[in-house]
Amino acid sequence: MSEHEAMALRPDWSLLTLLSVGAQPQLCAVEPPLPWDDLHIPRRSLTLPELRYLAGWCRTGDAAAAAEAADLTADGRATLDQTLADFGLLTGASSRQVQPAEGAPTGRGADTGDDHALIMEKPIVWRLGVAGFERYDHDGERVAVLEPLDIMVAHHFAQAATVVEAWSHAQIALADELPDIDAFRGRASRLVAIGVLDDASLHADAVEHQNVRDTRLREGLRNAALLRQTMRKHRDAWLEQKRQSDATRDLISVYPVVDAAPIPSLALGAIMAAAAASDDPGLEALDLEPLWLPRNADLESIPVEPAIFLFTDYIWTHRQNLDISAAIKARNPDAIIVHGGPDCPSYAMDTRAYLHDHPYVDVAVRGEGEATAIELFAALGRSGGDLCELGDVAGLTYRHEGKIVRTADRDRIAELDCIPSPYLAGTFSAYESLPGLECAIIETNRGCPYGCTFCDWGSATNSRIRKFDLERVLAELDWCAANKVVRIWMADANFGIFSRDVEIAQRVADLKQADGFPRRFISNYAKNTVKHLRHIVEILATAGIVTEGLLSLQSMDENTLATIRRSNIKLEKYEALATEFREEELPLFVDLMMGLPGQTLQSLRNDLQQCVNRDVLAKCHGTELLVNSPMNEPEYRTEHAVESVRPPGPPAAGTTVTTPALVVSATTFTRADYSEMHRMRRSYLLNENLGVMRHISRFMRQAAGIREVDFFERVRAAAHADPQRWPSLRLVVATVPDTMAPPVSWAFYVDDLHRYVVEECGVADDSALATVLAVQHHVLPAADREFPTTVELAHDYGAWYRSIHQAKDDGHREDWEAVVPPLETYGPARFEVTDPRLVCRLNLGAGSSIDAYNDWELASPVSRAVAAQYLT
Repeated sequence: MSEHEAMALRPDWSLLTLLSVGAQPQLCAVEPPLPWDDLHIPRRSLTLPELRYLAGWCRTGDAAAAAEAADLTADGRATLDQTLADFGLLTGASSRQVQPAEGAPTGRGADTGDDHALIMEKPIVWRLGVAGFERYDHDGERVAVLEPLDIMVAHHFAQAATVVEAWSHAQIALADELPDIDAFRGRASRLVAIGVLDDASLHADAVEHQNVRDTRLREGLRNAALLRQTMRKHRDAWLEQKRQSDATRDLISVYPVVDAAPIPSLALGAIMAAAAASDDPGLEALDLEPLWLPRNADLESIPVEPAIFLFTDYIWTHRQNLDISAAIKARNPDAIIVHGGPDCPSYAMDTRAYLHDHPYVDVAVRGEGEATAIELFAALGRSGGDLCELGDVAGLTYRHEGKIVRTADRDRIAELDCIPSPYLAGTFSAYESLPGLECAIIETNRGCPYGCTFCDWGSATNSRIRKFDLERVLAELDWCAANKVVRIWMADANFGIFSRDVEIAQRVADLKQADGFPRRFISNYAKNTVKHLRHIVEILATAGIVTEGLLSLQSMDENTLATIRRSNIKLEKYEALATEFREEELPLFVDLMMGLPGQTLQSLRNDLQQCVNRDVLAKCHGTELLVNSPMNEPEYRTEHAVESVRPPGPPAAGTTVTTPALVVSATTFTRADYSEMHRMRRSYLLNENLGVMRHISRFMRQAAGIREVDFFERVRAAAHADPQRWPSLRLVVATVPDTMAPPVSWAFYVDDLHRYVVEECGVADDSALATVLAVQHHVLPAADREFPTTVELAHDYGAWYRSIHQAKDDGHREDWEAVVPPLETYGPARFEVTDPRLVCRLNLGAGSSIDAYNDWELASPVSRAVAAQYLT
C-alpha cells in the first residue's frame, strides 16, 4: 500500500486488537478467511517497531511521524499497512475512540526473585487507545495500560519462567531497550503489579496441562525415533542374514512404507500377514518378512536390488508417499512401486492419468488389498519381478511395455477371517518394543449397506457387512491395552449396528479400568439405527474413556438426501435419543455437511436450526471430493455440476500445506453461496456450540419471534454492515472464531447486544432482558475470571430454560415459544457459575470455532454435557 493510500485511510481503533497468547503479540483480522484460502492467516505477529508505529499513529493521528519515531522502515510500514488493509482494519471514516472505564489493578504481588517462576496471564486481547495497549477485565473495567516495550517483555513469560530465564532470551531481542537484567526485572515487577504476569504456581493446572502436552510430544518424538532405530536394526540384521544364505540371497524383499509416527498401519499389516499365511507357491520367490520402512528413513540404508515397496494412500499421506516413491525409483530403477488405499484412484480415466503423471508408480491396486497382494506377489515371484505376469491378477492397473493395463475388477473378500490379524500374528512386533503407542486402528467388520455419494468407506460402500470373529476382535483390544495404546480408532463404517458392539465397548471399558488403556475411543457410529448407541456411550463414559454420541445425518433436507443417495433415521428416533442423552448427561453430536450437491444456503440454515430445536451440538464439515467416491464419478459430476477448489487426489509435487478438494459449487449453490455457508457455519458453531449467543437467542425467539439461527445471521449482517456502530459484535462474529478469546471484554459485547435487541429488534428494555443478558455474560469464559461466581437474577432463568426442554420433549420443538410462559413471569433466583473443567485456563486462545472438540461450557444451572477433552 502506498503512503498516499495510507494517508487517506486510518485504522478503526475500536476493531484493532492484539492477541497475547504465544511467543509474540499478534494482530487480529476482522475479515475471516475462506476455507479454500491457504494463504489467508487471520493473525500476524508484530515486532517492537511495528507496535510503536501503531501506538504512535493512534495517539497522534500522524502515521508518517509515528513510523519515523518508531524507526520503522518505509518497506516495513508499507507491509504493515497492507496487512491492516487485508485484515479489514483500515477505514475512510473517522475512527471511533471508546472511552475507557477505570478499574483497580488486578496483580497479586508475585515474587520476582531469581528462583520464582512467573507466567503471562493468557489469552489477553488488547485494545489500542491513546494511552497505549489497554486490557479490560470480564466486567469491562480497564485494568492495565501498556506501552509496546511492556508487551514484548510480557511475551517472554508466555511459558513459565524466572526473570533470569526470561532475560536470557530477551537480552538478545531487547538489548538496545533494556541495558541489564535489573531494568528487565523492573519491567517484570510492574507487569506483576498490574496482573499481566502472575505467580506460575497459581497457574499450576495450566502449566501442568502444558507440561503434559509437552511431555507427550517429547514421548511421541522419542518413540518415533526409537521405532525408526528398531526397524533399521531389524532390516539390517535380516538383510545381512539373507545375504549370508544361498537359499535366501536372491529372494525379492518387500518393504511396507509407513508413517514415522508409532501408529501401526492396519492396511499394510493385514497385507503382510495374509501373504505370510498363504501357501501360494509363487510366493516362494519372495522374502515376506516385513521390512518396515518409515517415510523419513535413510534410503541409503536400503540395498539397490529388486524389491517391492508398498504404499497405502490416504488424503493426508498421499503426497509424501509419492515423493518417497520418486526418490526410491531414482535410486533403484528395478524397484517395484505399488500404491493402493482409499486415495489411490480407481476410476479408469483417473487411474490412467495417475500413472501418466507419476511415472515412478508401477502398480495401482483398487479395492481390498489382501487377496490382490497375494496374487500380485505370486505373479512377481513367478516372473522374477517382471510385470508381464500381472494381466491375470484382478484389481490392478499397471504399466507394461509403454502401455497402461487395467485388469478385471475383484470381488470383495467373503470370509474375512481368512485374513490373519497383524496384531495377533506378530506382524507388528517392532511396535511392541515401544513403551506405548499413541493410536491403533481396529476393524470389527467391513462393508456399508449405504451408498452415499460423498463417501468411499474402504471402497466397500453399498455392500453387505462382513464381520471378523468376535474373539479375534476382543483379543486385538487386549493387545492394545497390553501395549498401552492411548487412542483406539474403530475402522467400522457403522459401529453400533450390531448388538455385539455393546460387548466390544464393554471390553474396552473393562480394559481401561484394569490397565488404564485405552483412554479414548473414536468411532463412526451406525447411520440408520441408534438402538445400541446410548448404551455404548454410557459404558465408555462410565469407565472414564473420552467419547461422545454421534449421529451422522449429514443433512435433514429431503432434496439434498435424495441427491446424495442417502436416507436417515426417522426424526422421532433422533428426538428420543437426544432426550435420552440429555437426561443421562451424555454428550451427543450431529454430523452435518456443508457443500453437498442438492444443498442450498437455506437448507443448511434449516439443518442448523433443527439442531437447535432438538438441543444437540452440531459438527459441520466441508464436503471434500474423494477421488473414489460416487460423487467423483464423471456422469454424477456433470449432472450436478460439482466443482471442487482443486482436483481430488494428491496435491502437486512440492506442496507442503494444501487446501482439501472441497466442493465449492454445484447446481444448487454458487461459490458465493458457499462463502456465505462457511460464514454462517462459523457463526453458528461459535454462537450455539460455544454458547456466545445461546441464551440471548432463546430469549429473542420468544420475545421477538426470531428463530435462533436467523438471529445469529441478523447480528452477523448488522455487524458487517456497520462495524463502527457495533464494534464488539463485529469482533465477535469476525475475530473470535479464530482467536478463541474474548473480544477485549465480554462486557462490551453484552452492551452491544443490549443496544442491538432494543434498537433494532424492538425488545422491551426490562428486567427479563436484563436477566438473560446477565446469564449470557456470566457463562462466557475469560482468563481473568475467578470461581465460583454468583449473580442475583430478577427472574429464574434456569427454571425457564428447563421449561423449554420440557415443552420440546412434549412435542413442541417447533413452537415451544408459544407454550412456555415468558421469562418475566418467573420469580427471582440465584445463578451460580463454576469452572470445574478449567475451561478458562485450558481452552482459550487456541483452535477455532469450527473445531467441534472445542468447548466453552462452564458449569451452571443451564450447562450441557460435553465430551471430556483432556487426557490424563
